[in-house]
Amino acid sequence: MAIVMKVTDWQYDYINADEKNLLLMAGRRAGKSAAIKCRMVKDSLMDPGHRSLFLTPSGTLCDAIFTEMRTDKYLLKRVKKIEKQPMRKIIFNNGSVIDFNMFDDGGEKVRGLKYHSVYFDEIQTLNSLKDRDAFLSVLVPLVADYDGVISISGQYRGKNCWWYKLYQENKDNPDYKMWSLPSWEGWLFHEQGEQHPAIQRMKQTLPKAKYEQEVACIPAANQLAVFRPEDLQAIKRGQLCSKPDSTHEYVCGCDLGRTVDPSFWVVFDLNTATVVHAEERPLGERHEIGAQKLGTLCKKYNNCECFVDTTGGATGGRKVNIDAYLKFYRQKLGNMRPVQMQLKNKNRLIENLQLAIENNEISIPKDCIKLIEELEDYELNLDSWGNPHYAGLNGHDDGVVALALAYEGYRISSYG
Repeated sequence: MAIVMKVTDWQYDYINADEKNLLLMAGRRAGKSAAIKCRMVKDSLMDPGHRSLFLTPSGTLCDAIFTEMRTDKYLLKRVKKIEKQPMRKIIFNNGSVIDFNMFDDGGEKVRGLKYHSVYFDEIQTLNSLKDRDAFLSVLVPLVADYDGVISISGQYRGKNCWWYKLYQENKDNPDYKMWSLPSWEGWLFHEQGEQHPAIQRMKQTLPKAKYEQEVACIPAANQLAVFRPEDLQAIKRGQLCSKPDSTHEYVCGCDLGRTVDPSFWVVFDLNTATVVHAEERPLGERHEIGAQKLGTLCKKYNNCECFVDTTGGATGGRKVNIDAYLKFYRQKLGNMRPVQMQLKNKNRLIENLQLAIENNEISIPKDCIKLIEELEDYELNLDSWGNPHYAGLNGHDDGVVALALAYEGYRISSYG
């Protein structure tokens, strides 16, 4: 990595940006890492005593960037010392330092340290609200003493990923700046653009969602998404119905929560195959109150049957007999059907819902914003044994589960 090198316009812009919060979203081989390294070197050489931190969840990437920089013959002329233990570190002749570390264990390895600038790469691996909270609680204090810079880089995981939403909410904030670049904006491809043979080869060989996320850098793309964006767009029709039709049959799906996740209720019209009511309940609501209100809701919709997840999430993760909570629902729901959402059973319910959405068999009104966002963010991952595991991007899938339960009621009613 030469200190003087050719850069694209966007790389130059990133390297010299004065904003305190930077978000660099870029496709494969767009030159993101090169821009980050150049910015760290520039700050180190032009600001004696500058302290930078390169942080990533990937040990392989962390070591690769460190190795590239510590072996650069041009950079070594300005380096006083290189350390590998206890933290990888490049110390410059002018007193500037670049640290390299992994972000694991909630960032405990770097908590409490002080930097002028922090660079976090591969942000797409931090997908849950817990990850977000750990990220913000650790990184923001790292630069607080120096009123420093935080740079986030990586790729999107759907348009609702928290880091993208964070910057969209601050798009008019002068302290924030964002770049969103496909691979062909990089130096390797920019002369031919999207028509470059390497780009075309990836387009032909990669699954569409993977290409859009990792190469085209499209915010709405998520290669792990269970429900395709075009399918979700197609089923956005119909209206919520606060006044049920006395001639229609309805079914309700209920995912119980309390302290960790909220409860979520979805009412489905069996005659029109449409969601007519979707409601996220307040977090922390007592079950005796929730059961009473759910009973009133089901009674309103022609005393509809209610499919209730009785797995145990309503305990909030505590060692409490689930029956201590379910008794309230049994008392208030005249027509309750308990469903055990174990792994195999949950996968079957989600796959049935996935097929229904792909085939455009059901409708969800566009006003069901929270429910639609959960569907957009829903992901399929494989565990170490190759078994499928469905979960929400931010750790919450209450609305998706409630909809899957309601759709199960529809299937049973339709097919027996």
